Amino acid sequence: MKPELFLIPAVFIVLVSGCTSGILTPERVLGMKDSLLGQRISVIGAAGISDIRCTLIECGEDNPCCNACGGSLLLEGNREKILLYGEYEGENVGCGGNECELTCYPLEIGKKYEVTGIWNKTRFEYYLEIESFREIA
Repeated sequence: MKPELFLIPAVFIVLVSGCTSGILTPERVLGMKDSLLGQRISVIGAAGISDIRCTLIECGEDNPCCNACGGSLLLEGNREKILLYGEYEGENVGCGGNECELTCYPLEIGKKYEVTGIWNKTRFEYYLEIESFREIA
């Protein structure tokens, strides 16, 4: 075989494997989760909530929403979800309220966003540490 034939596949592999710039979906990020660690990435998806937990106080009729609740803020794709974590403008990223009403910060549930941050992981899960975001119409 001619040496030139070996160069084409090698160059193609380098170009494809190094292509992580641009806006990614949660599915794409999780498909490359380890190779993206520590990198600043932009991900597009809808804001959602996960892991909602509430206290279990028996509420009276005068205060039917007495239990405190909280949850994790997510960025949802078609099939996958990415946990959003960290602080944004001095406040913790997440959701809180009671069993009657939860609000999230800094994103509004159900709206679509482009979120930029650092891709990272704990011992147990991957997450995007939010740096900036913009709502997408």
